[in-house]
Amino acid sequence: DQRESDPIIEDLERMMGVLREEMHLTADRRGYIYGDIVIRDGEDEFNTSKLGMGGWAVPGTVEHLQFVEVNVDYALVVETAAMADRLIEEKFPKKENALIIATQGQASRGVRRLIHRLHYEEGLPIIVFTDGDPYGWYIYSTIKQGSINLAYLS
Repeated sequence: DQRESDPIIEDLERMMGVLREEMHLTADRRGYIYGDIVIRDGEDEFNTSKLGMGGWAVPGTVEHLQFVEVNVDYALVVETAAMADRLIEEKFPKKENALIIATQGQASRGVRRLIHRLHYEEGLPIIVFTDGDPYGWYIYSTIKQGSINLAYLS
């Protein structure tokens, strides 16, 4: 049961001083990105704006990814896939030179790590666009500061 294993994995992370990704423990894919950014994933190299309107699905582990080219001015993190799809349909990423990151609700760990890396390694400004309800504020705070359980990593 995932509810039992997550706290154990978090304890192991703290005791060993490593990320779960470094122990080859990954979460399911959820979320996608779209924009003029070239990523190297193992032997593959691709521009996420050239993969169709669905963009590129963010894997559970992003530590191995290399950012070859980042040709955007900022990243717009969008809570809902429907809004992200609409922005892509309207060519917002091209018009505004932006990277769209769709979280599809609460951002998965892979998406949060990707956002963290883009900001701290590439200096990319991050803008978060959520619903204006309490859950939207919670999503924003988790992206900005990390989850409560993983605050020691933020």
